[in-house]
Amino acid sequence: AYHLGLNNPDDARKVGLKAIKRIPGTEEEEKLNVFMAMVSLEVNFGDSESIKRAIAEAAKSSDVEKVALRAGEVLTNFGLGKTDKKEKQASLDLADNHFKTYLKKLKQSVGFWLGYMKHLLKTGRGADASDLLKRSLKSLPKHEHTTISVKFASLEFEEGSVERGRTIFETILSTYKKKLDIWFVYADREVKSGNVEEARGIF
Repeated sequence: AYHLGLNNPDDARKVGLKAIKRIPGTEEEEKLNVFMAMVSLEVNFGDSESIKRAIAEAAKSSDVEKVALRAGEVLTNFGLGKTDKKEKQASLDLADNHFKTYLKKLKQSVGFWLGYMKHLLKTGRGADASDLLKRSLKSLPKHEHTTISVKFASLEFEEGSVERGRTIFETILSTYKKKLDIWFVYADREVKSGNVEEARGIF
């Protein structure tokens, strides 16, 4: 943090590499945090190739899914924070490519599919996120279909369209009328969105 504050990315890289070497292999979360700090460093001061290298290096030594998700979130937020249109688009294109690349390795991960969907919703691409949900259902085992659909509906409430979220919940519940846990998640989403009357109407 000290070197970043002084705008010294080269010094920060050296510190990060030393830290990674000194952290015991059993301290996986601590090592992952340092790796992600290195990724953030490259996102802020490096270029597309150095960013990819930093993510790939982290994925070699840490849980690939955790690395891919956290790196994707860093890239998305960095892009959204840009005010210049060209810079913003370039950053978000990099985030898109990141999710596409790691999806090839993580097609069986509900969490990564959802992370990719969240990225699309946060960047205003609700239709693409819905299409991605359909793709996920073709790759994931059938017993995961309801889980990912419910979680996607919740993501719509948080990052996309409340109306689309409602439609997904209603569609799911038309099939699973007795699934109280889904009813409760639906009502909770309405309450957290400030729609108390709609939540009461669910029951």
